Parts: sequence; C-alpha cells; structure tokens
Amino acid sequence: MDYKMLKTVLTKALLYRMMANLDRLIYESELSDQKLTERMGGKSHTWLNNAKNNAEDIRISSLIRVLAEIQDEFKSSSGKDPLDKRQVSSLFDSTMLEIAKIINECKDGTSLNVEGLFSDRLNTYKDLKGDWGILKVKKKLSPEELSLIEELTIIVQDKE
Repeated sequence: MDYKMLKTVLTKALLYRMMANLDRLIYESELSDQKLTERMGGKSHTWLNNAKNNAEDIRISSLIRVLAEIQDEFKSSSGKDPLDKRQVSSLFDSTMLEIAKIINECKDGTSLNVEGLFSDRLNTYKDLKGDWGILKVKKKLSPEELSLIEELTIIVQDKE
C-alpha cells in the first residue's frame, strides 16, 4: 500500500470535514461566503467558496480571520458573543482528531500495519468512507486514490 497516498486521502477527508464544520458556523452567522470574504479584504471574492469546495488546506491565519468576522457578525446582529469555546471547538470534532492520529501513525510507512490502524477505530473508518464518498462525487479524488480506498476497504471489511 502506498503510505504517502494513504496520508493524502486521510488529509483530504480531514480538510473536507473541517471545511464542512466551518461552513456550519458561517451559516449560523447568516453571512454569505462572498460577504465574509469581502469583509476580510485582500482576498478574491471567491476565495472562501473555492477553499471550501476544494477542501483546501487554508492557513491558520486565514481561519482565524474568518472566525473573527463570524464573531463580529454575531455581535452586531445579536449584541451577544455566541462564538464561544463550544462553537470554536466544533470545528475540530472527535472524528477529526482520530483522523489526525491515524495520519501521525503513518509517519514513515515502513512498519505500518494498515489493519491495526482501524482495528479499534471502525466508527472513524465509517465516517471516513462517508467523507471519501462525498469527495468522490465532487471529483476530488484521483483514480489512484479511489483504488487505494477500495484496497483499504477490503482490508478493513475483513476485520469487521
């Protein structure tokens, strides 16, 4: 198994999941992607929409700027500061942290036991399959990546 590609498909799922969580926060703030990007200044008016659609690995500074604009919108529309710890932590759900742990365990690939990666993470694997399904529909996975996912599915299904 190509461990570098395994890390790539795991990372794509991780970024997709983070962008979906960010999209929920933006929706709750009642800002459009375009309006949010305009308020940030210095970015193309389609930057945020493209980043979300392509599950791009945006910079931490850009993420913080997006969160700051969401917070300002919440304050101006409700007078409250609803962007609290719960909402910020909702960007990084437990599945994302499990995916990140799996990526960390793929560090060199030389002694990696693929079966062991998911042996006690079957729920995480099921979530990954859903994320990869969406990425497949959006045509964000190469034929080689899809083949690797199929190979991984066979390995994991043998353990279920």
